[in-house]
Amino acid sequence: MSVGAFTLSGLDVPGSRAEISPPFVLCAFDTESNAVDGLVTDHSVGWAVSVGLLPPHAMNEAAGKELGHLVGYGYPRADYEQLRLMGDWALFAALLHEDGVSDQDLALLLAVLRDEPVPPGDPRVGAMADLRARLLALGGPEWVDGFAAEVGRMFDAISRSALDDHLGAVPTPEAHAEVCELTVGLHPMFHFAGPVDGVDLPRPVREHSALRELAATACRIVGYARDLYTHRAEIARGGVHNLVLVTMRAQSVVLDQAVDRAVEIHDEEVRDFTRKAAELPSFGPPVDEQVRGYVALLRRWVGGHRKWAEYTGSYRESG
Repeated sequence: MSVGAFTLSGLDVPGSRAEISPPFVLCAFDTESNAVDGLVTDHSVGWAVSVGLLPPHAMNEAAGKELGHLVGYGYPRADYEQLRLMGDWALFAALLHEDGVSDQDLALLLAVLRDEPVPPGDPRVGAMADLRARLLALGGPEWVDGFAAEVGRMFDAISRSALDDHLGAVPTPEAHAEVCELTVGLHPMFHFAGPVDGVDLPRPVREHSALRELAATACRIVGYARDLYTHRAEIARGGVHNLVLVTMRAQSVVLDQAVDRAVEIHDEEVRDFTRKAAELPSFGPPVDEQVRGYVALLRRWVGGHRKWAEYTGSYRESG
């Protein structure tokens, strides 16, 4: 038996390759915004300055990311305090990506999140400690442990991506898919589903291979879209973890062909997500309702990323 609430009907599949090109990749998942998302963006920038993560002169640039809108699309029913916490986490993670944090620093920050003793003095340590206290108040110790596990996976992938960049080692499509799934940073955001949306999946269901792969597919959709928007900037800076560059190398094609084929790969992930969602097994009526809520959450993050990118123009200059 399938939970079967999501089918291919209504999926706007273009008739020919010429009908789509970045930034017009396929995305048929709608979402709504959160009424307080603009306030959250302003708060998160102020928070980052107050804890020493961001110099005052960088406030406008950080505000332009409009990360309150992004988390608001993912969690349109979150209250202000919940969305503030998610917005602060999103900005913290974005700044880590931009700053090129070392493996040692990532390990230090993960230790803070796990409530392990670390030397004081680094503003990022103080920021992570502040986040941990608020995360603990939101979800409790066991929930924070699960959140830290997802962050640890993300940090490992960031380190792997940075090493490949340093070595100039263009990964295989399979290796890039693994890294892209995690560096896009959505698994920690999905973890908020329990305390924020009330999506309380039993551990065996949450860790079921079908649910894990569905979440991974959602992450790849967002990561591949990001790759398509940013491929020129990524290649210019020497980055190797980009679907377009990976496709150029793997299929021995020129840039324009690689872009077209990367769009096809992205679009097939969108179709695959819809198929997988429709084919999920049944876990029993009460749990199936929770599973439907979780699938809806994944769809919102995929569609919300697209809306956020269009609303903010975040990738306009680099794509």
